[in-house]
Amino acid sequence: MWPLPSYECGRTCVYVYVCRIGSRVAPLFQVGCPPPPPPPPCPPLTPCLPDRPLVAALMQRLLSSGVRTADGDSADFFFIPLVMRTKGQAATHLKAVVYYIRQHWPWWDRLQGGHRHLLVVPGAPMGPFFILSPYRFIPRPIFYLVVLFVFILIFILGVHPPWTYPSPADLGRRSLPEEHLQMTENVTYLTHWGLHSNHSAGRWVESHRPGRDIVLPPLHNADEPIVFSPLHVLNSRHKERTRGLFFAGRICGDGKAPHEGRCDDTKSSFSGNIRQRVSMHHWNRTGWTVANHVKAYTSALSSHTFCLSPSGGGYGRRSVQALIMGCVPVLLGDGLHQPFEPEVDWSQFAVRVPEEDIPHLHHVLEAINESKIEELQGRLWCAAQHMYYSTTYGEVMGEDGRFDAFEMLMEILRMRRDHPDLDPREYTQMDTSFADFIDCKLAPTGGRVALCSQNRLVKASGEPRLRPCRNEHPGLQMRSIHMFYSWPGGAVCGQNWTIAACPRSWI
Repeated sequence: MWPLPSYECGRTCVYVYVCRIGSRVAPLFQVGCPPPPPPPPCPPLTPCLPDRPLVAALMQRLLSSGVRTADGDSADFFFIPLVMRTKGQAATHLKAVVYYIRQHWPWWDRLQGGHRHLLVVPGAPMGPFFILSPYRFIPRPIFYLVVLFVFILIFILGVHPPWTYPSPADLGRRSLPEEHLQMTENVTYLTHWGLHSNHSAGRWVESHRPGRDIVLPPLHNADEPIVFSPLHVLNSRHKERTRGLFFAGRICGDGKAPHEGRCDDTKSSFSGNIRQRVSMHHWNRTGWTVANHVKAYTSALSSHTFCLSPSGGGYGRRSVQALIMGCVPVLLGDGLHQPFEPEVDWSQFAVRVPEEDIPHLHHVLEAINESKIEELQGRLWCAAQHMYYSTTYGEVMGEDGRFDAFEMLMEILRMRRDHPDLDPREYTQMDTSFADFIDCKLAPTGGRVALCSQNRLVKASGEPRLRPCRNEHPGLQMRSIHMFYSWPGGAVCGQNWTIAACPRSWI
């Protein structure tokens, strides 16, 4: 709400907002809470790193949803919109921000040192373009030449020196220094990385604390493959799906394609050696696709029954992609929670396989009968809604946004407030409203919101009932992750640029 004047914030100033997660039966927006000032301009390839703008997306929806309050004494939770996209940002700002909050507001110390405070750690990037990013020290033209050199080296010549290997740095709060972890021990971290026990093969240390931290789905730009989701309620063209398993993406840690299923490198920290082992055992299995690259990735997701959804250099996004594309996710990764797990039971719509069963994965999938597959597939449409930020980006499955990822986060926070000592795995048994929300059955207490559509599959069919976002917002870059920066409050606000008056499913 106010800039932090007590320390030098550099290019990325930090602002503190007090947000309230209130009851769904009363309006929560308070006019006394002003909208945030516009962010300072960022030159290309600077530390703003807009590829994971989770903090900005949450800030917009906290405003337009009406759950933000200017009264900290009546707040249920406190959101600290600090961008910690890199280790450098955390090291530079986090300690100073906590100090400033303690000096100017009473709630951090009043709530046992940060309890009910929310911090976002979307992931700390490493690898060639970040290791070689001396933008602070060399002229911009020279930096562009360095980036071009690395691009040619890796993607054209196929040369992968050791210093260009991706590092497994998207490891949630474990990407922060130990000093910061101790300082924020009582804070609830919102991250994409749900590792709750050590993983020896990947040399990963447990990071997620079930019941305190929350695993959020990664932001998916409104682009391929999800904008061709066959789950759209207006889609009348459904492909027949093969029973085989599909995976296309990086398999070896050095980025090279495996030879007869085997990788040359020994960098097992990438994917916890899961992708490598699946390739080794199943690379040429009949009816299966396990490859670095396929020409028709979107079509393959729409035509397979099972889609392998492993982690990569940290968290992966393939499980969410698979859901939206109507493909049953096959989860591999011992001790790794998926988005909104354990609050959401992924066994209801996905297949989890222990890593020790990788050599026998084909037997595991073949043992699933058609009745069980239909049961899993029947739950994909609802489950996918919880994993996509449709109130920010627009609908892709015909959904109205009331069960989207942001609203799922709000519902979990409501459970934390109302049942603070309850095991998250028991939420659906102990709270009928939460159970109905999980099953997409909870009736709106406000009004139904008509979201514009990003689905191109239905648009191509000429469906007259579709409202393409491109038509409603001419000039906006619908395929850009920057879209919501020019769209106050997110897609849920439609053409209404007054955030306080945005339509709301829940009031």
